[in-house]
Amino acid sequence: MIYLIGVDHIVQHEGFMDSNKRGLISEFQSIVREFCAIRNIQVLAEEFNEESRKINHVDHSVLESIASELSLAHCFLEPDSVERAERNIKSEDHNLREAIWLEKLSPHINSEIIVACGQTHISSFSNKLKEEGIPFEIIKENLGVGYEPNIHPFT
Repeated sequence: MIYLIGVDHIVQHEGFMDSNKRGLISEFQSIVREFCAIRNIQVLAEEFNEESRKINHVDHSVLESIASELSLAHCFLEPDSVERAERNIKSEDHNLREAIWLEKLSPHINSEIIVACGQTHISSFSNKLKEEGIPFEIIKENLGVGYEPNIHPFT
């Protein structure tokens, strides 16, 4: 079973932190930890990759940290720039990117999995899972969508 969480990618890492973002990340962590406990989750997967970590100046994603803490498997789903170039995939090509996600999930497909992806993928990825006969449930949508940085200008 795959449990989907639709997010703004800002909640997937602790880079560029402010109090508003800290609250959203805390909510994200709580949702994931709760589902890990009650659904016997074995894998945490996400639309993120090592390049995303570097861009956001972080050593690990929020889900990587939770996976490590709970001794779960972790999987980056998003192809990096090299893989995109090799496969001629554009950022806006959700269908091809999501097909790669399924490839990366395939070794774990009989496990209980949480997948965090951008909110814009929830509908299309749900449809892809349905077409493939893979059971899924959307457990949260729009997490972090509409985030406004808490910026205090210098005076």
